[in-house]
Amino acid sequence: GEVFQAGGRVRSGLPRAQSGDTVGVRLLFDEGKATFYLNGRAIADVAGLAPYERYFPSLVFGSSGYSVMMNPTPRTPISTPRWAKDTITPPRFALDNDGLSARGIKSAQCVTVVSEVDFEEGRHYFEVHIRQLHPQAELCVGAGNTRMTDNYRTTPAADFQHVGYLSTGDIVALGQVVQSGCPQIRPPDRVGFSVDCERKEYVFFHNGFTVARFSSDRLGHLARPCVSCLGAFVVDIDPTPAPPSPYPQWDPQRRQDDIELSEDRFTASIPDGAGGSVRTAWASAVYSFGTLYFELDVELQGRRGHLAFGVGNAALSTVSRVPQRDNVVVKRAALPYEEYYLAGVTSRGDVIIAGAVERSGEEPWGSGDRMGLRVDFDSETFSVYKNGRPIVVGYCAGARLGVSPLATFVYGPHALRIDPMPLVPEAYHRWDRAACHPEVELTHYDLAAKNAAVRGYPTIVSWPVMRYGRHYVEFVVEYLPPSGFLMFGVCAAASCSCIDRIPPADQFHFGYSSAGDAYVLGKRVTSGGEDLRAQDRAGVLLDLDAGAVTFYKNGYPVGYLVGVEGPQALDGMRACATFGYANYACRIDPCVREPTGSPRWDANAKSEHIELSYDRLTATCRSWLRCPTARVSAGFTSGLVFFEIRVNYVQLGGYLALGMGAHDIHESMAVHPPAHFGFFAYTSHGELLKGGELAAKDLPRIVTGDDVGFQADFFNRVIIFYKNRVPVATLEDLGGELFPAVSFANENFSVTIHTNSRDRLEVPAFDEKALPAAPHSVVLYKLGMTARNEGKTGYPTIRTRGRYRDAAFVFEIIVDDLGSAGFLQMGVAGTSIVRNTDYIPPEKYNAYGLASTGEVMALGEVQSSGHRRFEQGDRVGLICNLDKSVLTFYVNEEEAAEVRNLTPCMEYCPFVVFGQGHFQVSIPRMPAIARVLGAQERTTAEFRAARDEQERAASAGQE
Repeated sequence: GEVFQAGGRVRSGLPRAQSGDTVGVRLLFDEGKATFYLNGRAIADVAGLAPYERYFPSLVFGSSGYSVMMNPTPRTPISTPRWAKDTITPPRFALDNDGLSARGIKSAQCVTVVSEVDFEEGRHYFEVHIRQLHPQAELCVGAGNTRMTDNYRTTPAADFQHVGYLSTGDIVALGQVVQSGCPQIRPPDRVGFSVDCERKEYVFFHNGFTVARFSSDRLGHLARPCVSCLGAFVVDIDPTPAPPSPYPQWDPQRRQDDIELSEDRFTASIPDGAGGSVRTAWASAVYSFGTLYFELDVELQGRRGHLAFGVGNAALSTVSRVPQRDNVVVKRAALPYEEYYLAGVTSRGDVIIAGAVERSGEEPWGSGDRMGLRVDFDSETFSVYKNGRPIVVGYCAGARLGVSPLATFVYGPHALRIDPMPLVPEAYHRWDRAACHPEVELTHYDLAAKNAAVRGYPTIVSWPVMRYGRHYVEFVVEYLPPSGFLMFGVCAAASCSCIDRIPPADQFHFGYSSAGDAYVLGKRVTSGGEDLRAQDRAGVLLDLDAGAVTFYKNGYPVGYLVGVEGPQALDGMRACATFGYANYACRIDPCVREPTGSPRWDANAKSEHIELSYDRLTATCRSWLRCPTARVSAGFTSGLVFFEIRVNYVQLGGYLALGMGAHDIHESMAVHPPAHFGFFAYTSHGELLKGGELAAKDLPRIVTGDDVGFQADFFNRVIIFYKNRVPVATLEDLGGELFPAVSFANENFSVTIHTNSRDRLEVPAFDEKALPAAPHSVVLYKLGMTARNEGKTGYPTIRTRGRYRDAAFVFEIIVDDLGSAGFLQMGVAGTSIVRNTDYIPPEKYNAYGLASTGEVMALGEVQSSGHRRFEQGDRVGLICNLDKSVLTFYVNEEEAAEVRNLTPCMEYCPFVVFGQGHFQVSIPRMPAIARVLGAQERTTAEFRAARDEQERAASAGQE
């Protein structure tokens, strides 16, 4: 994979040549360069070819036994594709860089740029680099016939014989969308496709990873690459693209006995009752350069034994070869299976590195999980993903020598399926060694940073670059003296060479310091926030769609800044850290989730008459004069916001109000804050306030012990208020930057924030991205809150967007249409439940459900029957307590059945199985089952309080 010129290495990291490959070189004397080809594809250009020198083909052997054959009739590789010039006046696009770069001129109409080269036979690969693309533009990369210059649509009509990949993530062919859900295309992505002209098959790639496949007999044999775009764009052709690696399949010749493979070789399984205890299977592909990502669907992890997967040296699969029946050679486990692995993990949470278990206690996994492994061959590091989130990172030294994916089955039954076109998650965040200050020491996979500079305030930046969507990065403060300085934030600089204490405006920097100050573009905008100390966790949540950044301390928000927008933000933002003095240290935690903790009360944004607890969760009024107010430390302008408090004490008839207001709401001392405070609130008198006016009254009153909260939906501009987790009222016209706030009117009134408000209040809709595949048809209505089965065969299954790992949650449906003898089932299961098409979901989906026939299903079988049936018009709900592994079903708020001993360490989501008919269910935005959970929680709280009182009395009596 290296290129040499004049005695020196000029390029490395190219695809390696292996047995069976065809390697060629083409001399272009007129252009003064040589082009190297691997299997017919150009992989490297070398300039400096002397035009009048004589050159001879040459070959250097590395070791004895190597053998090559010169092809006496080589096929000249296809010339480098270039963009064809525009033939229309005035021109719609301009070409640069010798025809390799196309730049749109007319952004108000769709422009199609075609290649000069047509693909007529064989297999070809074409790749473009999206250098610039307007945020509102729509682009399509693909190929069509020779008439594509007449196209003026991003989805060309069927007459153009076009197949393409839209920037929205859709695959279009012959004038219609044929596949959705692929990664969106944004700068600086690389998009490519391979075309097999004989088979009329296209495979699309996004940044080197397979995302879609399409074939049709209606396509012609000729394919002309093209790009169509509505909006401003700059797209470059890559003249020497590295052909993407093939997706792995299980190799029939490299599997140990008792392992069964599916017909497509994507599924490997061990049946129940297999004779061996440990069996390993290898994939057919070998990888040694670039980045490898493969993903396994855990279709079944049996109750006996465990699983392991990872990458290993392909040569290890040849140990202990013994002949078996039908002359098939299989391999027995002749050594501890860990020795097969260069890097891997087990379902029990063990991490295997270099053939041995390096550490244990990581996050376990099981049936229904999607497990991915990403290997970066340049840095020889790996990361393991569970359901799209990193859970393990580490070194895999020696990966460049070539590795193959493999999996091990310990006892059984087990089943693993390779996803040939997974949705590749973003790489985990780490410090960018090439862009960081040279006097900052990076260790531990470039995650840990320690300042060694004796002068100035060095700043370091992270990788990857954040260009769109939401990103969360969390830092652990390793060493920071009480009076030290350390600042975390985001900036637009690709390399931070400044040593200023506060990065200047040209760095486009937004930061939060260890002293509790917030800075924007080199200026301090707020001060007096919560400080950071050693071992604290500082988080940065960047929402580029909303143009805002939220700062977190130990999982809860402490600051909120806006203005992250404009050309500098479009070019990409990076997480950054600024160090005060030498030996200050921090590290990035790559395996964190976006926190859902509620913000705390702000010590600098409250009335002087309000006292806060040390953790800033409890606020207590110490005055009966007027109506003092306190707000939290972080505001919101977009998305969904959940906030809930526990009323510790309020007198009967006393006044308390909870809601959202402007940033200066804490300055209000009025019972009904004036309009300029923008206060939306629910009061203890059962009233609603909106902009200083009374909007409603005669609602349920708030008393001591109640849980009061709200859900603010900035997209729909509505706020929903809850009492004891039951919705009671709504207000509309929500907008602007608003902060959760509380007002008191009497002395000693006290409230405490619930830190898991989202888990307690969210009512998740059905997931429109996880609908059953054809021929089943389930249609969603009313923003995903209503689902209807439009098919008549099988048992299609849908699930909700909400996923739960701990604590208690509720789910409820209203049976809108079931018919006289219809069938429905609802319950909880793993996230892969959408693939189920059976009456009873098999064990591999970890499903627990209640059917309309009164049967309780658990792990693929009927656990019990004779329970209460439900029919059209009924409300069917469940309360799932994952801390206690108990699931309780309710019909019309009356208990119907209970299931205990749920599978631990699982991520559960509610689901519904439809019978064969046009049946319909809806998720109520105000679930009645929440009242049951609220009553249970109040009873539990009262029991604990009574028990504590009894213990205190007993202690006092003993004294």
